[in-house]
Amino acid sequence: MNEFQERIDLLSNDELLKVIRLKDDYQEQFWLLAVDNAKRRGLSNEIENIVAEIQKVEIEKEQERQEKIRKDTSLVELFSERAIISFSILFTSIAGSILFVYNLKKLNREGSDTVLMFGFLYTIGLIFLIYVLPFQTFNSIGYLLNIFGGFILNIHFGSKYYPEDLEYKRKKIWKALLIAALISVFIGFIYYAISKIN
Repeated sequence: MNEFQERIDLLSNDELLKVIRLKDDYQEQFWLLAVDNAKRRGLSNEIENIVAEIQKVEIEKEQERQEKIRKDTSLVELFSERAIISFSILFTSIAGSILFVYNLKKLNREGSDTVLMFGFLYTIGLIFLIYVLPFQTFNSIGYLLNIFGGFILNIHFGSKYYPEDLEYKRKKIWKALLIAALISVFIGFIYYAISKIN
């Protein structure tokens, strides 16, 4: 007699039925031995009811899983709010606004021109501050202003142009991140070259 069988023989009928009911909490071999033991104790009707309940729950879980798969495959891929804020911080609000416009295009929503104009003007304003304020002063508030720009995109324009019941899959950012980084390096190189000439 193995260890599992010894443990099962010590269980009361109620404890044995509880083991059968909590199938997922036990190893399959232990559970099957519990079922066999319960049958020998004359608990076949109780076992049938419990197994029917378990099968019902498993069917419902499988249906939920299939529904989730179906829903995920039908959802549109969009850049998340976090991605828009992150790009606004790293590459200014013009980058965040481009991601936002991408979302609008995928959703076939209006507002692209307005959002791009905001990102452009907001970024121009930051560039102006770079020349007006001392570098240390701007550096201390620059990131805060970029964060603020990202929040304007998500909160103000999001509530204005996104549908209220929006559900989506998060689009991976790596391609957009690489493009933004390359553009930033190119702009930095141009700026460096011009400053050397002057």
